[in-house]
Amino acid sequence: MADDARRIAVVPAFNEATTVATVLAGLYPLVDELVVVDDGSTDGTRAEISAWLPAGGHARLFTLGFVALSVGDWVEADQE
Repeated sequence: MADDARRIAVVPAFNEATTVATVLAGLYPLVDELVVVDDGSTDGTRAEISAWLPAGGHARLFTLGFVALSVGDWVEADQE
């Protein structure tokens, strides 16, 4: 492995409010970058992640909302 190789972890989190901070705290020191993706949680997962995020650290949170589509629906990239 090259000396400049980086370890990046992408962690999906959906309704994991009770365990997400513990998991992230264990993983954080093992990686160079930690990307957490909250994909529409409804149980406070996003708030738990936001509270855990180290200030100025190497972790980021991305949030995705839930979108229900019918068969045949199209969504443009710039629509919300």
